[in-house]
Amino acid sequence: MLLKRDRIILKKVLDEITYLETTTKGFNLDSFMANEDKKRVAAMTMINLGELVKNLSKEFLQSATDFPYNEIRGMRHVAAHEYYALRFRDIWKTIERDIPTLKNQIKKFL
Repeated sequence: MLLKRDRIILKKVLDEITYLETTTKGFNLDSFMANEDKKRVAAMTMINLGELVKNLSKEFLQSATDFPYNEIRGMRHVAAHEYYALRFRDIWKTIERDIPTLKNQIKKFL
């Protein structure tokens, strides 16, 4: 059973994912790469996701061993502290491949 705090955090993560999906709907790699606003929105969303998951309980992280906590925190670190080293093609791959998987995973936890 999820702690109330973890449930709230995971719902906020889903909100961030929904915002990212809505913001990038209809885009492909080329149109994403050509749109500075969308790239910045995506980078900020990665930061927000990392900030949210760092507050998940130790109990949740111990029980959800397949939750990509380290990957999310790593992407947050790069987006926040190494912005000019950030590869937006990798962000796009994350949006297309990893975000839908994360969304489904979180829905199962809730």
